[in-house]
Amino acid sequence: MSASLSLLLPSTPLPPLRAEFCWYRSSPGQDYEVGLFRREFSIDSVDVPRRIAVTADNRYVLWLNGEIIGRGPLRGTLEAYQVECYDLRPRLRRGRNVLAAEVRWMGEDTPAAEIHSRWPGWWLQDIDGTELDTPGQWSAFADTSVRPNHAPPFSNVHTFLGRLDR
Repeated sequence: MSASLSLLLPSTPLPPLRAEFCWYRSSPGQDYEVGLFRREFSIDSVDVPRRIAVTADNRYVLWLNGEIIGRGPLRGTLEAYQVECYDLRPRLRRGRNVLAAEVRWMGEDTPAAEIHSRWPGWWLQDIDGTELDTPGQWSAFADTSVRPNHAPPFSNVHTFLGRLDR
């Protein structure tokens, strides 16, 4: 098992939902977009529990202090959206810590094999507190360097798997 998978907490009950989905702008789009999210926080002790619940529409990669700790979400439906829970404690440092996420929203390029909303979004809820909840004090930016690849050799694959990156 990889080090980052060891932070995943299977079958963790979710607390009452409090955090909100957020994005780097307030209106939806139709095109492929990549949002970058960052949240700095400080802790006095690494012995205090620090668990988070995370999801995104469509995909996320999550880092803690520069190390990938998770990817997701698993496939679901709008009625039963998947949320992953992580235990941050093994990777926390006393003092300053940084959570960061890259969230990709495929827009009209969403694969037919998945169900997603018409709104991009990033969602994180602090299970052991409220400090890390989105939108809160998260910084959000657009990453315009990544675009979908509409090249012909992959046109049929796009229908089922979504666009590759360019």
